[in-house]
Amino acid sequence: MGYTDPTFNRDLLGNRSLLFIFICAFAVVTLLQQILYGRNYLKSEPHFSWQSDEERANWTNSSNFMDGGALRSGSGAGSRYFEYYDGPFDYNSTKCLDLRREIMELKVLTVARQTELFERWKNLQICKWEMNITEANFFKSTLSRCCSAPAFLFTTQKNTPLGTDLKYEVDTSGIFHINVEVFRMFPKEMPYSRSQFKKCAVVGNGGILKNSGCGQEIDGADFVLRCNLPPISRKYVADVGVKTNVVTVNPSIIMERLCLPFSYHSFPLA
Repeated sequence: MGYTDPTFNRDLLGNRSLLFIFICAFAVVTLLQQILYGRNYLKSEPHFSWQSDEERANWTNSSNFMDGGALRSGSGAGSRYFEYYDGPFDYNSTKCLDLRREIMELKVLTVARQTELFERWKNLQICKWEMNITEANFFKSTLSRCCSAPAFLFTTQKNTPLGTDLKYEVDTSGIFHINVEVFRMFPKEMPYSRSQFKKCAVVGNGGILKNSGCGQEIDGADFVLRCNLPPISRKYVADVGVKTNVVTVNPSIIMERLCLPFSYHSFPLA
């Protein structure tokens, strides 16, 4: 009778062992990440290098703005706000530059650091904002070269001739042929091509405006674009308003929410 190796056909590293090794490796990598990139994290203490002890005491909770743009002290026991009655900080002041630098220098973000990042972003709102005309014009120029929204924001008979093969935005392998029936549905020219608006509002349906009270401000915009067919019923008016110039809708919303018997490929602009 020959000798048989007892370890033959036996998994020496079972599932539990592999899981334990993976957890240990993950812990080591996380520790090394903290050591190597720790200097790039936001400071753990809720203060900035330019703040004195008295100023740090006032950087608790959110800021409260007066009508003139200045800040006022919060009311109520235990509620203290950053007191600055001469108006907001200048955008390029030393304090605002330091605050923006601390935010921009963040290289690694963990769940534990998100709260600190949001707190500093909230404090940044105290800084008075001003438009950089040079950067704004450069961005507009770059955007016009890559996308040309004034000419291709909507599918029209002018930019999409009869017989064109359109590719789907998500499924690029899908092609939709523009036949006569579909071509007649297109507007002849680009809507709003000769219009310019000083103030526009883009409203989605993610729910972040709930209890915001932004409805009146949104309705005050010259042009309102709403995405994904968001609800604007009476109970949401105070938060999202009702004014709508353009609304977008995905085929999936029409099929699932409205229960209409269409297939995905029935929509040429999906």
